[in-house]
Amino acid sequence: MNKHIIYILSLILFAACKGKQTSAQSDSLLFDTAPVLPKIDTSKKAISKDTAFKPYTVINDFIITDTGYFDFGLGEGTYAVVKKDNKLLDTIDQQYGIQKISNDVYLYLVIDGKSILTNKENEDGMVGNNHYKKSIFANIGDFIILNKGNKISLNNKAEDFGWFANPAIINQKIYYWKVSEAGTNNRVFAAMFDPLILKTTSHYLFNDLIETDDGGYFESPQSYNGQVIFQFKGKRYKFSPDLTLK
Repeated sequence: MNKHIIYILSLILFAACKGKQTSAQSDSLLFDTAPVLPKIDTSKKAISKDTAFKPYTVINDFIITDTGYFDFGLGEGTYAVVKKDNKLLDTIDQQYGIQKISNDVYLYLVIDGKSILTNKENEDGMVGNNHYKKSIFANIGDFIILNKGNKISLNNKAEDFGWFANPAIINQKIYYWKVSEAGTNNRVFAAMFDPLILKTTSHYLFNDLIETDDGGYFESPQSYNGQVIFQFKGKRYKFSPDLTLK
C-alpha cells in the first residue's frame, strides 16, 4: 500500500479508483452537457471466463482488442487494450474511455499491468474478478493527450494535475481540480488546460484538509448555460469558459 501512497504524493493522476468512477452526481441532471464532445464508448458487458473475446471497433477506427478487470490497491476498475491504425496504442482505463478533445485529438488514462490476479490473491487477500476472463494487478499511469498520433502526458504539462483532478473536456479545453500542497492543508483551485498552447489557467477557491484516498472527492467539472461549474459539498463555483469567476 505504501508504494501507492507515494505514487499519489507524486501527483500522478489516478482516475480508475472506484470512488472516482462513482463520484457524486447530486444534481448532474441539471447540467447541460451538450457543449462536451461525446466520449468514445469503450465499454462492453463483462466477458466470462468461458467466452472468447471478440475485438470490436469504436468511433474513428479505435479497435478494442481485449478487456479485463484490474486492481491497483486503492481501488479497482476495468481496462481495455486499444489499437489505432492497426498499431497497438495503449492499455487504458475502460470506464474513462477515450475522450475526444477535437479532430484527431483525444484524451485517455493509461493502465500499466503488473501481474495476473486470476486464481491468485491480491494484496487485500481477494481474488480477481471472476466476471472477466482476465484479472490483473496494475499501476495507474498518466492521462495521455493523443494529438495526431503523438502522445503527450497531461500529468507533465498541466500544473498540479494530481489524484483529485477529475478532469472534464468542455469546448475543447480540459477543466480539472488543481490541488497544491500547503503544509497540513491544501490549496484548491479551479483549473483549465488548453491542449493547443499547453497552458494552464487557474483560480484559487479554498483550502481543504483532504483526508481521503477517494479520487472522486471533487466532482468532475460540468457545463451549464455556457458556464463551467465546479461543485464541492453543495457549493457551486460558476465560471466563464476562460475561467473568470461569475
